[in-house]
Amino acid sequence: MERTRLILVRHGQSEGNMAAESAASAGLDRIDVPARDPDVELTELGREQAASFGRWLGELPQDERPTAVWTSPYTRARTTGEIALERAGIEAQRRVDERLRAPRAVAGWVGIALILSCGLLIDVQGAFPGYIALWPTLASCLVIAAGPTHTAWGVDRLLSSRPLQWLGDISYALYLVHWPLLIFALVALGRTELDILAGTCLVGLAIVLAWLLTRFVDSPIRRSPWLEARWWRSATAIAVSCALVLGAVGTVRAVLDQRAAQAEELAAKNNPGARALEPGFVDRADPAADPLPDLSLLQEDWFSFDEPCSGDLAAPEDLADLCRQQGNGKGPVLVVVGDSRDEQFAPAVVQTAQDEGWTVVTIFKGGCPFGAGEGHLADCDAHDDRVEDYLLSIRPTAVMSAYSFVSPDLKEGPMPGYDQRAQTLLDAGIDVIGTRAIPRLDGSP
Repeated sequence: MERTRLILVRHGQSEGNMAAESAASAGLDRIDVPARDPDVELTELGREQAASFGRWLGELPQDERPTAVWTSPYTRARTTGEIALERAGIEAQRRVDERLRAPRAVAGWVGIALILSCGLLIDVQGAFPGYIALWPTLASCLVIAAGPTHTAWGVDRLLSSRPLQWLGDISYALYLVHWPLLIFALVALGRTELDILAGTCLVGLAIVLAWLLTRFVDSPIRRSPWLEARWWRSATAIAVSCALVLGAVGTVRAVLDQRAAQAEELAAKNNPGARALEPGFVDRADPAADPLPDLSLLQEDWFSFDEPCSGDLAAPEDLADLCRQQGNGKGPVLVVVGDSRDEQFAPAVVQTAQDEGWTVVTIFKGGCPFGAGEGHLADCDAHDDRVEDYLLSIRPTAVMSAYSFVSPDLKEGPMPGYDQRAQTLLDAGIDVIGTRAIPRLDGSP
């Protein structure tokens, strides 16, 4: 059987190789390549190396000389092959390995479009976290899979441009600073969101601050020859950094705890609660008093049971993570379903139900009130369908959820699809308790 001989050759020295060596010698983070990676040329030494290889090819016996040459579309690889074949005097079939350039270029732009459209088309605050996060994740995978297409119109040409490369260099610092800046700006301006002008200024400030941190903090420390010379120096730098972070966090925590304790001491005066409804009540509260619980504790203030649904009330696998139960399942059963706003209202009735000997089951999913149809998220329809099937299977004594909805512009209306779901439960002999949606504030508390 005739054997085919395969000769593998790396391109000659390129200007990119020289730039990488210079950056490594100078301890720089960034390689200053003179062109896009696919367009980098050979150095004079690289051309001489290609010619030397061509002389070697020309000295091979006629039956051992190559009859076909494949190269990548990179300029340095194609130039190496052209010089070598010309010096060897060989006429061989030449083929450039394009590897589906056009489809990959299209995939790259589709990925970018999906990433940019995510924030415009999705209710990020209500839908995340959840499987909707696959949208930007898979979109990023498309961009990565597209890779370098070496086309004039591929997204890689845009992403490899100097401005975006520079933005990539400071991206980690930008990730760290943008959120604190946004929170500080909202608090300082007394707003819940920023307009176009303020948002643009904030982005610009975040970019400048990220560059300063990268240039004068991150890069000098990570590339410090003095720190790298001794292991204990690096260890000391890490320990000092951890101490600074932990010290700052501890200080903030202590201040917040002290503020919360002071608010609790004055709660009878400044946070009268239901006593404000008593006849003859005189409000002596300080208008500037902090609300209770302290805003820093709101993330810990969500209502939830610890035990998963079990026994006769066990939920199917697709609801098991959301279904929680308090009680042994004997006697009357109340199931509270809906979104985070139903979750916030639940404690007002759950304690009474428990005091009366009811078992209480909760199923809450952020951004998914109990409804269906137009005006309801598609993924929430599927979730609520599963909740409805579960309710019909366990047949509780009663189901409670909000029958109305308050939009972000503070207008209350009927929950889309609530009537149909409620009627289905009523037809199955299950009592339905409908509550009005808890009010929205016209600003951040």
